[in-house]
Order: sequence, then C-alpha cells, then structure tokens
Amino acid sequence: MKKIYQFTVFCIMLAVSFFIDHGTQTQAAVRLNQTNATICIGGKTTLEVSGASKPVKWSTSNKNVAKVGSAGVVTGIGKGTATITAKAGSVIYKCRVIVNETYGASVSNVVIKRETPVMLTFTKDAVVSYKIQDPDICSAGWGGWSGNEIPLNVKPKKIGTTYITCTNGANNESVRIRVRVKKVPVTITNLHAASSDGGDFICGENTAKITFRQDRTSKNTVLYLISRSGETIWTKQIGAVPARKNHSVVWDGKDDKGAGYEGEFRLKVVADGYTTRNWHYYKCYAKSPFLKGTGTREKPYEVAAAEHLERMADFPNKHFIQVQDIDLRSELISNIFSAEHPFMGSYNAKPQEQVFRILNYNGNTSLFGVIGVEGELSDVTVCDARITGTGQKRSAVMAEVNQGMLMNCVVEQAVIYSASATDAALLTVENSGVIDRCRAQGTIYTYGSMAGGAVYNEQRMIRTKVEADLNLTAAGEISSGDELYVGGIAAVNGQAAFIDACESSSSIQAAGTLHTPARLYMGGIVGKNSGQVRDGGSLALFPLEYTNDLIGDAQGGMIAGENNGMITGVTYYETIGRKSSATGNGREESLHPVENHNEEG
Repeated sequence: MKKIYQFTVFCIMLAVSFFIDHGTQTQAAVRLNQTNATICIGGKTTLEVSGASKPVKWSTSNKNVAKVGSAGVVTGIGKGTATITAKAGSVIYKCRVIVNETYGASVSNVVIKRETPVMLTFTKDAVVSYKIQDPDICSAGWGGWSGNEIPLNVKPKKIGTTYITCTNGANNESVRIRVRVKKVPVTITNLHAASSDGGDFICGENTAKITFRQDRTSKNTVLYLISRSGETIWTKQIGAVPARKNHSVVWDGKDDKGAGYEGEFRLKVVADGYTTRNWHYYKCYAKSPFLKGTGTREKPYEVAAAEHLERMADFPNKHFIQVQDIDLRSELISNIFSAEHPFMGSYNAKPQEQVFRILNYNGNTSLFGVIGVEGELSDVTVCDARITGTGQKRSAVMAEVNQGMLMNCVVEQAVIYSASATDAALLTVENSGVIDRCRAQGTIYTYGSMAGGAVYNEQRMIRTKVEADLNLTAAGEISSGDELYVGGIAAVNGQAAFIDACESSSSIQAAGTLHTPARLYMGGIVGKNSGQVRDGGSLALFPLEYTNDLIGDAQGGMIAGENNGMITGVTYYETIGRKSSATGNGREESLHPVENHNEEG
C-alpha cells in the first residue's frame, strides 16, 4: 500500500514538472516587435509586446532623444540614440532607437488596411530607392518631393508582416519600416455607366447600365449615384459580389424618392467598407433636351427651334434631325461648335422627303463653326443669311472649318461683308474634308486675304456638281505685300486637293487700290490652283473688271487666276466685257471655250 502511495506521489510531481516546463515555453514566446528603429525628429514608431500575461511598463534611457507613452508609442525628440525598455513582470525587452536630425521615417512601424503613405525625410539631393522583404505582402511607390520629405505609398496585397528598407544612394542613409497588413481592401475597377441605347441618359426613354469589377469577393457591396454637390441621388444595396467578374446594375433615371432626376452624377461603390469613386460626371435628363430622341443614329435628337440649335453645342458627338423650318430672325447664334469641341456627330435636315430650311441667319461668322473628321451635315439649307465678319478671321455661312462631310448642303441668298484680312466663303472657309453635291449662291464683299463661292480648299476634295452662283467684289485698299485670292468655287486649291465636276456662275470684280508689290488673283472657278481641277464648267462674268485704277500685279482667268497645278476637261464660256485667258497665267491646259456666251445667256 505504501508503495502504491509513493508511486502516485511521483506521478503527481512529474505532471507538475511538465506543466511548469510548459509554462516556461509559453513565457519564452513573449517578444518585442522591434529591437532596432530609426526615426527622424518628430517621427513616431509603435512598439508592441506580444504574448505577455502581465501589464507592460515602458521607459526611455534618454528623454531628450526619445520619449515613450504608455501604449508603446515612441516619439523622436532630439538627435541621438536612446534605449526603450519594456518590462512585463520580471521579463525585460529593449529596443535601440536612433533619432536623426536629417533623415528618418515619420513611422517605422505601420499597420495598414488600405494604401497608406509613410513620410520619409532625407538629406539634400537624395537619390532614394526601396526594397520590400516580401513583395507578396505589400507594394509601394514614391510620391512627390516636398523639400527634403517624400511619401512612400504602401499598398496592402496579403495579410502578413514584412519590412521595407529605404536607402539614400547618395550617402547610404537607410531607414527600415515594419509593415503589418491587417486587412486587404476590395479594389473596384472598370467602374462606368453607359445608356442602354448609346445616347444620353433620359428618364423614361432609356436606362443607365452601371458596370464594375472587383479584385476579390465582398460580403456587402453598395452602389451610390452622387450629384456634383455631393448629395446621394440613388442607392442600390447589392450584397455579396464575386471576385473577378463583371457586375452590372440598371438604373431607370429616378432618384431614391422615385422622381426623374435631371443633372450630373458620378458613381461610388462601397465594398466591405472600402470606397471606390469614378470621378467622371455623367449627365441625366428628366426629359429630352430636344423635341424628342436620345441622340443616337437610330434615335436622333429632333431639332425644331433656335434654342435646339444653340443647345447642340453641349452634344458635339450626338446625332440630330431637323423636323421643321427654323426662323432665326430674332436669334443670334454663331459657331455652335469650336476647334476645342468640334461636331463629330450627324445633322440631317431631310428626315423624310421634305427638306427643312434654316431661315434668316444673322451673325459675325458661321452657323455651325467647326465640323470634325467624323462630323456630317446633310441636306442642310440656309436661306437669307447675313454675315458681318466683324472682328473675325473667318467669315462663312455654313461652317468655318470642314474636316468631315458636307453633302447636299445649300446656301441661298447669302451676303457676307468681310472685314480686312478676313477669309470669306459661302459654304466653308477651310476644307480638309469632303464637299459633295452642294450649292452656294450669294454675294461676298471682301477687303483682303481669300474669298470663294464655296471654300478655301487646301487638303481634300470638292466633288460631284458643287455649284457656285456668286457675286464677289474685292474692294477697298489692298496693302503692299498682301495677296488676295478670289474664286467662284475656291479661293485656293492646294497641292493635295482637287475640284471635281463643279460648276461656277460667278461675277467677280475688283474695286479699289492695289499697291505694289501686292498681288490679286481672280478666277471663275479658283483663284490659285496648285492641285487638280477637272470635268467642270465656268461661266465667269467680267473676271477682270476694275472700277478704279489698280496698281500692282493683278491677273485673272475664266477658270483660274493662277494655275500651277492640273486643269483638265473643264468648259469655260467667253463673256461680254474685258477678255481674259483661261488661266490668267501659269500652265495652259487643253480646255474647251464656248464662244458668244453673254451675260444674259
């Protein structure tokens, strides 16, 4: 019995010994997160004791160098080295802290849940680089310098701990930052909105499809539409969203109260507490800003009034149809589109069989302004236009610049009063696009530079029966050194351009004083040709009729004032009045004059 008792006591003592040893092992797992740290004056680092069963007491060896708070936050006070001590019961841990006057980090120990900047200070003319111990934990990137300070933006990638060492290559200054990723944010990409039919957002006529993509699965995702003033327009509780898949939400254009929204909005997504914004603002309308339509080719905006023409300036990429005559007698509209915002859509004034007109246009310059490379005007008719050209470099009726297409467009009964050194034309001043089957009729009074019935054609083409019926007078005083080009179809036809199958019936005359060595070129079709003119006809009346004595170099032709290009297959008519050659000067071509054709013919 005694032996049994002794054996039992032995077992108990062995068990106690085991637990004492086990406790010793647990005590050994207590540790300090940093044993060395480098910060700058005013910088901070946080020390943590993990696994301690008793409260931790903190102290510093030199309060003039670094101080430490009850939570283990160390702050740099002055240049030097201090030892920070952490005492947990009978166990003591130490960290050596170097405080630099000229370099260091704002924090040397950082816990992040999202992209976080760490401010670093280096000496002058620093060449900095960084190295991440474990690039799977986080990524980083430099911000911009501010004095001797530069932020290192640290972005979490995976939960864990790593170190980033930042080095000044100029003098080997080195700063080590401990990074602990506590949580990885949900990142939203491809956040955008598009209308269901490709037009503008109009409540009741189409919907907005909002699409985004997440890099990781979220438990709770919420979509917000935010106004420019920052107010929430519409909220959609989505819930869980899977990773790496496109997710779409449809909005009907109504706010959270059920009313049609009109105004600008942007998108915001909050996924598991992480926010992503699209800073692009979209426009939504409670009803169509025009008569009807959404601005697509299939459903174009309907234009029926002067206010609609003016409103087109805000929609340079949309498509339009004119559905009735528009009288602009009391409205001042000009240059609807500009070089900064050219027209890249389409405008059609013949939605069915009837062509609708724009009447009584009055302005300083053109109606449509700049037609971009994808822009198109078709069947547009402008009647009874009056252009003053005051303070403008270009004066036209239809457009100042055409880089796209003018097709079946008409200018009737137009008058342009062009100021000095101003380019003037009935259709468009500068053409680098295509003008097809158009007609221009009117009068231009010009005092300098270039003037034409249709265009100043420098790069592309005027083709297929463009007709110009033009009364054009070059008047006033043309200064020494100036050049004036005047043509029924074009003032100048450039080297890369051609005029094809066009006809001109124009009266061109000069009145005023031309000072040597100024030069005046006048032609029934083109003032100066450096490109190609082919398969057309010219009835030019009095191409060189001067009302005053002209001093200097003045020349004119039934077809061209000066030809340095190619003219083929063009018919011209001799007229009553002062005789002139076909091309004024320059190259003579195989042309076809028709005799005895007078003014009345």
